[in-house]
Amino acid sequence: MFDKYLSYNTKVIIALLCGGYWIYFRTYDCYSMIPRRNILASIYVMIWMYINYYEPLVAPLGLLVLYIYAKFIRKQDDKEEIL
Repeated sequence: MFDKYLSYNTKVIIALLCGGYWIYFRTYDCYSMIPRRNILASIYVMIWMYINYYEPLVAPLGLLVLYIYAKFIRKQDDKEEIL
């Protein structure tokens, strides 16, 4: 996708920095987003890892999806449970 602008090594470095940033600032919600013993969650992560080998920028993209889910979608679900 960004092959014209970024080398493979640059994309790997971006993915590593984003992953490190996410790990450093993660909260409990980051773990509860991907449930244990859930086959769909396992398949999602396996596909995510597989695609990441071919396009390293998939890692930061997936982490962004998890962040958005934790911040916005999950909080809406919590509000609906209270009502």
